[in-house]
Amino acid sequence: EKIAAIGAARDAQPESPGFVRAIFDYSLGQLAAEQRWLAAYRAELTEPAEPAEPTEGDGHDPL
Repeated sequence: EKIAAIGAARDAQPESPGFVRAIFDYSLGQLAAEQRWLAAYRAELTEPAEPAEPTEGDGHDPL
């Protein structure tokens, strides 16, 4: 809904200065990136969990 609303607002102002269109485009890009990230995260949640490998030390994976 947000993407459609921002796109419509941008398209309703075809004579706006370039920097205004850039702000709309930036917002649309951020929302698209968030959608991709969320889709990947949701897919990760639905995949069967792999068994964790034992680690030494405090139980955290080394960097």
